[in-house]
Amino acid sequence: MDNYESNINILNEIDKRLRRFNFNSKLELLRVLHHATSVINPNDDFLISLLPNNILRKQIRGNIYNHELAYLSLASIIGKEWGGYTPDISYNDLVKVIKLYREYNIPFKHKDDLNLSDQELLSQFSVRVGLQQFIYQRHPFKSFYRYHYLFNYESPEINVKKIFLELFGYEYEDYLLFSWALYNCSSKYWEIDKDNFIRTLGEIFRFSETKVKTLINTFLINREEFIVLYEQFATIDPKMKVYDFNPLLMKPIVTSNGSDLLFPMPFSIFIAVTEGMYQQICTAKGLEFKSAFGKHPYEDYIEHILKLHNYLYIKEFVYRFQKNNLRSPDFMLVKNNHVIFIELKARVPMISLRTTNYTKYKEELKTSLGAALAQCFKKEGHLKSGFINHEKLPKNISRISHIAITLEEFNIADETGLEEAIKENGGVLSDSSYHVMSTGTLESILEEDTRDIFQYCIDREEAGTTNRHLSDGDVKREKLTSTRDQNLMELIVKKNNLISK
Repeated sequence: MDNYESNINILNEIDKRLRRFNFNSKLELLRVLHHATSVINPNDDFLISLLPNNILRKQIRGNIYNHELAYLSLASIIGKEWGGYTPDISYNDLVKVIKLYREYNIPFKHKDDLNLSDQELLSQFSVRVGLQQFIYQRHPFKSFYRYHYLFNYESPEINVKKIFLELFGYEYEDYLLFSWALYNCSSKYWEIDKDNFIRTLGEIFRFSETKVKTLINTFLINREEFIVLYEQFATIDPKMKVYDFNPLLMKPIVTSNGSDLLFPMPFSIFIAVTEGMYQQICTAKGLEFKSAFGKHPYEDYIEHILKLHNYLYIKEFVYRFQKNNLRSPDFMLVKNNHVIFIELKARVPMISLRTTNYTKYKEELKTSLGAALAQCFKKEGHLKSGFINHEKLPKNISRISHIAITLEEFNIADETGLEEAIKENGGVLSDSSYHVMSTGTLESILEEDTRDIFQYCIDREEAGTTNRHLSDGDVKREKLTSTRDQNLMELIVKKNNLISK
């Protein structure tokens, strides 16, 4: 990789070309292009308009990628236009920019990382490229069911539903309906006129004008505020800016100088209405909320989905070890003589992970997954020494697997980095294998894989892919044609009598 260079001049040329064109036209064309080429609910009229004389036009469908549109949306917003008259951008102009973007050699190495091995570079690269590309590849309704459960959670320890209402004014189902309606409206109309959109939502959902405006404003940001938010997290290494955090993931609707609603990344509304809203709550409520959220709503959600799929599990309990009271793993799953230790971390990847150097990457690895896995191995030792006992545990355990689960995906496959992080947290490795995954991957195993989670772990361990493949890549999605996410959205739509509208 020593001869691999990022051709930064290409990104500079993209910026220069985009500055030539009218701001509104760039963002509108990006929106239309997404709907014209998407494989989900595509708009044939948009495609015909873009390519009126091309009988092979449908071949482009699925070949314009969301991460490309995401970067060009970001570049179009933060790069101010040249002074004077700027023409509208044409389809051919935009396609030339997309082709230019595809020539860019995305960087493996941060400017601070001078002496890393190829393996270290590739390990961190998997995190960067995952956050840059994989997030845009998921199904639109992915994680609706999870966040519907979490944002409606009520208990004596923490009332997330009350917090949500205080911050956002309305219930989470209203926001899910709004996201669905906004995407559908965007997929049908050449322009999203704000007044017409407010009136349409009022008629369909019987929402007041005040309510619709509140829903819109939750995801709305003007261009100047967008640039300020972007600059808070922007990298200082210009080669890495292709990985920069895109504020459209939290605020996907943009305005500028009294413009109509500009919505250049339509698919981002489904990210904004799930993990984006979680990030907004965390920003408002701070560390105390995050700690309570991980301990109560998140743990209870994992227990909820394990129950739905009839797993035999043992929830965390107190045991004695050398005159101290300690806690068992968050969950122990049991099947015959196979036991899986599960430790949960209600963490999402830090924004800086996209562009940071290797030292800071390892610090995050230690804090998140390393800490969880270290606990697994410590408690495995306590189990084998007879300190952890439970009536549901088999007498002759033949196999132990460990899983560290994070709220959102970290995209990590890094044996060396993880094992260092485990040891730095006081863990001692054993013959048992460990896995790291997101909640979404766990959901996919439970919902879509024909194997149970025990066989999933066994197959990975015997194939030796636990640290070579991302955990989500080893899921065999062949069981269901629909998921709880889709079923929930259909139920909400039916409940609001929207099927025929």
